[in-house]
Amino acid sequence: MIPVKNNIIMKFSDSKISYSKQDEIWKEFCSILSEMKTTDEVFRFLKDLLNRQERLMIARRLHIAYLLFQGLDYKQIAQQIKTGKNTITKVSKLLKFGRNGYKKAIKRLEKNNKNIDKKIKNYYH
Repeated sequence: MIPVKNNIIMKFSDSKISYSKQDEIWKEFCSILSEMKTTDEVFRFLKDLLNRQERLMIARRLHIAYLLFQGLDYKQIAQQIKTGKNTITKVSKLLKFGRNGYKKAIKRLEKNNKNIDKKIKNYYH
């Protein structure tokens, strides 16, 4: 149950849950996503789960990773996506030192979206 005080939802502190338990919780969440049968099912779930800004933030990070993977520099990406260099830096670090999640997602993005470069430009203009 989410703690509420004076009709305000209290922030959750992850420091009270061990890293191994956090991973266990996250794997369970990912398992639920992977068991969904259609894109529409995932779409509806994430639309219920995340607010508009959170959904856009996640999609934007994937677009940043894609553009970095394509060789664009920070300035070009910042102009195209309308984002700060700190966000680009965070994504870049995960592309280089992460668990290859972005790279696998980019391959799927390229496979499923023939005109992804054009789409990304249109999304942010």
